Amino acid sequence: MALKALLRRLADGPKPAEEALVVVLPDADAARAASGLLARLADGSHRLDVVAAVSRRESAGALQPLSSLPRLQIRVPRLPTAVPVRAVLAGLRARAMVVVGAPEAFPRELARLVAGARRRGLPVYALPPDTLERLASGAEADGGFRPLSAVAAETMPAAGADFEAMVRHLARAVGIERGQGPLLDAASRRVQKTLATPPARRLLGRFVARIDTAEALSRRLGAPRTILCLGNGPTSAEPVLEQIAHDALFRVNHQWKSQGFLATPDMIFAGVKRSMRAAGRGPIGVATARKERALFAARLLEFWHGPFSYAVIEEIAAGVVPAIEGPLRPTTGAYMLAAAVALRPERIIVAGMDMFSHPAGAYPGGGPAENAYTPSHDLETDTAFIRGCLAAYEGEIATLSPAFAELALSVPAARFRLVEPEPHVSAS
Repeated sequence: MALKALLRRLADGPKPAEEALVVVLPDADAARAASGLLARLADGSHRLDVVAAVSRRESAGALQPLSSLPRLQIRVPRLPTAVPVRAVLAGLRARAMVVVGAPEAFPRELARLVAGARRRGLPVYALPPDTLERLASGAEADGGFRPLSAVAAETMPAAGADFEAMVRHLARAVGIERGQGPLLDAASRRVQKTLATPPARRLLGRFVARIDTAEALSRRLGAPRTILCLGNGPTSAEPVLEQIAHDALFRVNHQWKSQGFLATPDMIFAGVKRSMRAAGRGPIGVATARKERALFAARLLEFWHGPFSYAVIEEIAAGVVPAIEGPLRPTTGAYMLAAAVALRPERIIVAGMDMFSHPAGAYPGGGPAENAYTPSHDLETDTAFIRGCLAAYEGEIATLSPAFAELALSVPAARFRLVEPEPHVSAS
């Protein structure tokens, strides 16, 4: 609680509800120039929050006409010299940054915020105020939109962007996978390399166990013949699920824990560090080697969360997962399905993978979240990945999700059979 209070004070408010694009505004003139961009990004059509970081309350006054925007938060972050910048970025849930003006002329605290974001590996972009105004008015403004960090340079559009293209790019930049920062990344890579050696495995085996193959994972789970895979969509809360027999239960992240429904999974697939911390002893499924390093940062380097075991899904399902094109990545639920296919059960039952198209909303019980993918993902990437995984499966698939059933039916030359779920008392 004390840490949350500190982060709230440093970030000048509570954590945003969604991952955030931080727009750094050194003065009132920059705030006025950025008003068109802020209005477009924070109008509720993108599933992200927009934080306007200003140096003084007077600058915030220039943004008062935008205060009713559903996704805009105006903050005056505090960066005392003794406080690491990463703590403030965490309090803002910063995942990408736009700098309006020249950082070298910024007030000290905002300059530190920008420098910290660059060190943290966030995509950071610069936009001169006059370029912003011209773009917002529909005029040409080539050359003003430029990267300030390595990951931003790697993902910049090849051609000059018009205003709407720039908005789309910035919204997607929030979803670009980043590292843990130079120190944690280096430490996690060393741990990753060390754990590959037999002596280290024997030494650390009681604290962390890496499951290297689908066969080993199947043995760990008792060779399940029927796997129930639950995403977090509305159909994951259908009461009939308690009456459907299964040998292993897979769940995604940890939001379902407080609901108490099917809350004792055999394996948790975690895509964010909060879920990795909450996942317990495991086994935990992480999508990629990069997520493995995030797991180490969340569990091994924060050892007080306790021992755990885990599997890297792109490795154990190497013959199942298709190639991924583009900067976005499949959802954690899609990787859960890849793991299930790799285990070759006779039947996979799917619920809660509603592809953000269920009329009840994104999650059980509705709530304020838009019924849409977060910036890290999109429907096209997810469906292409899931089709590729399903193409490798030869058993039965039963689903409570109409959207997933439609996706399964679109797999060309499918070797699996789509069947109706059969409710009866589970023996598991």
